[in-house]
Amino acid sequence: MMPGFIMAQRKRERGKGRGYLVGCVVVALLWTVASAQLRYSVSEEVNEGTVVGNIARDLGLDKSTLKDRKYRIVSSDADPLFHVNHNDGVLYVSRKIDREEVCAQSSTHSLTLTALDGGKPPKSGNMNILVKVLDVNDNVPVFSKDIYSVTLSENAPVGTTVIQVNATDLDEGPNGEVFYSFSNSMNQNTLNLFDINPLTGQITVKNLINYEEKDRYEIEIQASDKGLAPLTTEKSVIIKIVDVNDNAPEIEVTSFSIPVYGAEYVCSLTISSDTRLYCLSYYHYQGICRIQP
Repeated sequence: MMPGFIMAQRKRERGKGRGYLVGCVVVALLWTVASAQLRYSVSEEVNEGTVVGNIARDLGLDKSTLKDRKYRIVSSDADPLFHVNHNDGVLYVSRKIDREEVCAQSSTHSLTLTALDGGKPPKSGNMNILVKVLDVNDNVPVFSKDIYSVTLSENAPVGTTVIQVNATDLDEGPNGEVFYSFSNSMNQNTLNLFDINPLTGQITVKNLINYEEKDRYEIEIQASDKGLAPLTTEKSVIIKIVDVNDNAPEIEVTSFSIPVYGAEYVCSLTISSDTRLYCLSYYHYQGICRIQP
């Protein structure tokens, strides 16, 4: 065998060894850090192109090798939320993220980063990257009903439950915690009659309610979240008061004599109660007595 050929062959073998070694280092690095995992966080509603994290820097990778090693994020989503740039090794937001829409099951997304070594055939390595999507207060509380209407007997005891309203907020943490209150537009007379539990939304009787004074109340309820900049929604509650027989009849008697077509109208008796008014007219003529409600 020619000496020149032997030397050339040894050089090729040494070259292959160095390429294989570099590829093994890349794959080994991925498998080593895979157990620790990279963790990032990003707020929802940020713009496309927002930086999530610098993968190349955090893994100590040479940026010049990223394109050849085909670093990429593998996703089953046809429209992935994140991607890694081959030129700088930075993880970017691919599209605007609505946490309530894309994070129904969990606010943490598990990404798979893959890369190839320089061997022939090339071998791949994977590692996990966890990205937590942080909530922002972008949802207002929503009441469970479009209309709240209820009847209440007058003179109901203090503490009687009138109705319970309910509202939910899709946000997370304090942004999704709801508390209830009366609207600032409520007049003081109504506030003296009703109370509301800020935690449960239960409306109760605060003072005795008289049907003869008012038979219908419209209460404005507020549901607010506990975000730094709270969001609030309002809903009307209609309360119809039902009359009970709590007033004794009042009788008014009027006596006089007026000729009416040959008869004589001698008296008029008026009886009033909570709900009816009766008039008793007596005509002397033929002893006719007539009651007119």
